[in-house]
Amino acid sequence: MTTNKALMEHGEFTPERIAFYRDIAFVEAVNSQNELHYLFFYKEQFLTCKKALKLKRSSFIEQAFKDGIVFLCPHPLADQLIEQNSPLKIISFNDLHKKLKASRTLQETAYIFRALDSFLAPEKLLHLIRNHYYQYRRNGQFLHAYKILRILAETAPQNSWVRQTSAELHFQPYEKTYKQNPLKLLETDPLHAASYLWKSRHEQENNEVLQQHLLQQKQRLTITALMVESVLQNPCHETLQPLTLWIRTHLDKQNEIDLLYALSKAIPENREILQQLLHELIESGDYDKALGLLGDAPAAAGEMDEAMLSRIFEGVNWQQTTIPIEKLNTLIISVLQGHPTKLEKIMKSCVQSLLEGHDLPFVAEWISPLQTQNISLPVAEKIKKMNALLDDPEQQSQLGEYYYQFHILDRAIDCFSWDMELRPNDPAPVKWLSRLYQEKGMANEAKAYQQVLMEMQKRA
Repeated sequence: MTTNKALMEHGEFTPERIAFYRDIAFVEAVNSQNELHYLFFYKEQFLTCKKALKLKRSSFIEQAFKDGIVFLCPHPLADQLIEQNSPLKIISFNDLHKKLKASRTLQETAYIFRALDSFLAPEKLLHLIRNHYYQYRRNGQFLHAYKILRILAETAPQNSWVRQTSAELHFQPYEKTYKQNPLKLLETDPLHAASYLWKSRHEQENNEVLQQHLLQQKQRLTITALMVESVLQNPCHETLQPLTLWIRTHLDKQNEIDLLYALSKAIPENREILQQLLHELIESGDYDKALGLLGDAPAAAGEMDEAMLSRIFEGVNWQQTTIPIEKLNTLIISVLQGHPTKLEKIMKSCVQSLLEGHDLPFVAEWISPLQTQNISLPVAEKIKKMNALLDDPEQQSQLGEYYYQFHILDRAIDCFSWDMELRPNDPAPVKWLSRLYQEKGMANEAKAYQQVLMEMQKRA
């Protein structure tokens, strides 16, 4: 279930957007002072958080929110990313650099800091990455040095040192290799190849290769984001089926349902997503949510299996549900018309719930489709009789007994109170009032009517 919160040592943050892009994920969030911050993740591992000042034009983070996979929050993928990294500990860039050098390659470290270019002075960033280049160069590791040069060329393409160094003779063989099919570099330079695949992910073949690469990197949320993007861009069975199989295998049940919910809101007209979501809700026993979806899209019920709909109706606690049932009468009747015992039980529960907040004429109208379908049920006959007694002052005691049968005690009290006024010497309504107040837990009122009854018996 979506929480829409990120707890860190410096307070609570509310995510607003998330972007997946080239092994990096950015979560845009605000704190309790409404200050904008960015949470940084690399390969779905939390790095740190920085307060937003002014993002540089053409910076990595700007590209991520422009060309990456972006979702508005609350979103289940943002929640899962935050949850699997909690507790989130913020560290300085200096401490982050030390930590990365101890746990990541120099190329990855350079790449990560290149992704944080909006939060570092250009000179400082260039100096930091260039140091990694020199470390490889001094060790005679020219291929690794060239990998760093490519990151520098992306970070500062107009820098004279970068351009001159890249043109040196001993780097030319590598340059020719990199100009060939980038997919051939997946083994020698997976970081560069993955960046190319991200930029060309809308080509199906490249998208599939990227997903395989991410699977090896255990970036399951990023794979999910790629699949969701494909569904959003082309909502059809061919894109939805791989996603549903994937999330069923790699996400827990609640996260699977949350993601299907997000998709159903983004593409409300897609019946296949709705059907899948309803199926998962029923399997989880969450009948109220399934009923709520049917209430929002009753036309979808016509495409559902009757047995599934029957399970929903039988599983809902109609007296306690918060789902509006005012517009579900025809749906319930159409699904269960061949099962009168089930239909009577559910219609009786619905009527009892509706009587709590609606008058008798409304309930009589709500149940009237039964008559249109020539379906005879005891509950419908009872409502018909109650509606006929409504304006008859001589029959309020009978009406009160009907209300009592539906456990609508307050209206039953009104009826017997009226009857008591009409028949001040009749002990029957007094007995009813004492009993009703006793069942409502109002002992003093029950005792008072019991006293009235005793006085009546003495006078008799």
